[in-house]
Amino acid sequence: MGYIDSTGKHGEIEEKPVEQEEKELKPEQGGESNLTMTDEEVELGELKKYFNIGEMDFTPEIRKQLLFLLGWAAKNGIKTRGDFLSELKKMEFKLGSPSFNESRIGRLYQYLRLKAQSEEINKELSAFEKGGENERKS
Repeated sequence: MGYIDSTGKHGEIEEKPVEQEEKELKPEQGGESNLTMTDEEVELGELKKYFNIGEMDFTPEIRKQLLFLLGWAAKNGIKTRGDFLSELKKMEFKLGSPSFNESRIGRLYQYLRLKAQSEEINKELSAFEKGGENERKS
């Protein structure tokens, strides 16, 4: 590809394919990320870009929500950044646009948090029902 510099000289730029490394997300416990500080900061940086979160908007609450999303990804076996961002896009499409006073990250965080609570309640309910069946059979 050719170019003209500030002095009017013509030059050529060699084009090389850009290699991107797929970063593996690390496992976590209970919705909290256990990444090392450097890995965590890299992943947070990528999520901040994805959600268009500037430094002025990066509050402790936003950090907590982003870490929760990273924890959710690890807990659900999502191994690469590409797969993770793809899953986020699918969820955002499923949930639709956030309301006027709602952020994209806040909407996803609330959805995943409620979904996790719902799954936990369903497990407890199922165990309770199975326990009741055993008592009736006796």
